[in-house]
Amino acid sequence: MNTVDFEALQAQEDKVVQEILSRGFLDPRKTYPQLFSFENSRRYITELKDAPYSSLEENQVSEYVIDEKRATHELAPLIREEGLQNPPLAMTTAIGTKLKLLTGHHRSFALASLGQQIPVIIVTELLSLNNTSVSADADLIQGIAANPRNQNRTYSKNDVALQVELSLKKNPYQDGLNPSGKLPPRHSDDPAVFAFDDMLKRLKAYEHFPNPGDRTKIYNLVKRGAVRSKQIDMKLPAEQTNHLIRQGWATGIKENGKRVAATEHYDSARNALIVMVDDNGRHLDEKLLKLALMWYDVDDRHVWEENNIKFIDIAGRIASPPGDKASLDTKRLNFKQRVAEWNETLQNFGVGLRIRYLALPKQLKTPSDKDVTYTINA
Repeated sequence: MNTVDFEALQAQEDKVVQEILSRGFLDPRKTYPQLFSFENSRRYITELKDAPYSSLEENQVSEYVIDEKRATHELAPLIREEGLQNPPLAMTTAIGTKLKLLTGHHRSFALASLGQQIPVIIVTELLSLNNTSVSADADLIQGIAANPRNQNRTYSKNDVALQVELSLKKNPYQDGLNPSGKLPPRHSDDPAVFAFDDMLKRLKAYEHFPNPGDRTKIYNLVKRGAVRSKQIDMKLPAEQTNHLIRQGWATGIKENGKRVAATEHYDSARNALIVMVDDNGRHLDEKLLKLALMWYDVDDRHVWEENNIKFIDIAGRIASPPGDKASLDTKRLNFKQRVAEWNETLQNFGVGLRIRYLALPKQLKTPSDKDVTYTINA
């Protein structure tokens, strides 16, 4: 028996929608009807709240979640001039301070780049209206449907292959359509057989690749296990801060929410100066050379010695991470080697700072990828 009080949910939704409209936003039920209904289930609006960008978790079904250039160069100026029309939609999570985005990843990033809080419309999970079970991959399908072809950002072949993998993991039997629980056949002469194209249609991904040859390439990516994992965008300040927190290192965040200058990111409790940099050789060289020159400046050197700053701890990241862990680990080792060479160079030139650690974050959304910390000179 269904114990959900739908009348109460509807009353709360109507109340919140009035608040949404009063703030000049559009009714999300009209803008995103595909996110509120799925087969015999429905979501309800429960709250409108302003949230910091750091509280938002992505839920987009693609390898790369944020097109930073589009968000900052196109959306941010538009929002600044015309205001936000459609706040992002999100669900609460088991972690009370975190919200799981259903739509609005780029709008959220654009607002954050403007230094603004994010107005977020909170919705329920999908609730069955007739006591039947809700598809295990319903959220995935809704996320794909919310990004129709020729609108917003186009999905790549790897994106769709990733969507297929996620769907098979969440719902292997595809609500009874796929008896094997495995990747469906590419083709079948039997119309009763659930084939690969049928799965793409169910996922709302078929329209993104109307060419059969492209769909075959997607099928082969999945079959060969060559799908690149979803990337964690470490260019995002919030992700960089989360990495520092996981390391137990000072975040360098000031009261205004901005990070201190690169040469002033101290972790006095650990006697360290923190350098945040990617594995681009030029970036690493520029930052470490600057610190080396500062050592020979009497005032800078006095500050370090007076405060017992002895180490450089590098919070690094791979600038262009490959989609497979083996290749990513190779890039990490190459980065480690370059940092070790720089540590020797600093010693050879009489600089009294030693590079102690190179900490690199998890960058693939796969269980096998984890944060890694290399000891350079303890």
